[in-house]
Amino acid sequence: MIYQIDSHCRRLLWVGRRRTQATLRRGLQALGPEVVKGLRFVCSDMWQPYLKVMAAEAGQALHVLDRFHITMHLNQAVDQVRRAESTRLRSQGKSAAQRLKHMRWSLLRKGSRVRGRAREKLNALLGACPSIHQ
Repeated sequence: MIYQIDSHCRRLLWVGRRRTQATLRRGLQALGPEVVKGLRFVCSDMWQPYLKVMAAEAGQALHVLDRFHITMHLNQAVDQVRRAESTRLRSQGKSAAQRLKHMRWSLLRKGSRVRGRAREKLNALLGACPSIHQ
């Protein structure tokens, strides 16, 4: 689906059948070369084929990636680091690994939204690792 999203206008411009590079190219062809070359911003998910087509066809436009996928990748990265750190700490001894146990959601949440016992545990964790917030 290709939408026009401006402050004054939001409308569906084109719909294709499949999620492929060829489909996106057909959609851009339907818009016409003048419209595509006039694009200043495009927004899509992080699917690599879309990124390639938009770079080739509308390279002048700033490509904005959707917040959902950015947040998903950041959350996965935080969780991956937490798991690796937990494994590393477990090899040093059980008490060190306990600091990260049940901390997944506290680490993933916005800091100002962590309250109560979870806030106490997060503060203790951050206090134990002063290099984290420098």
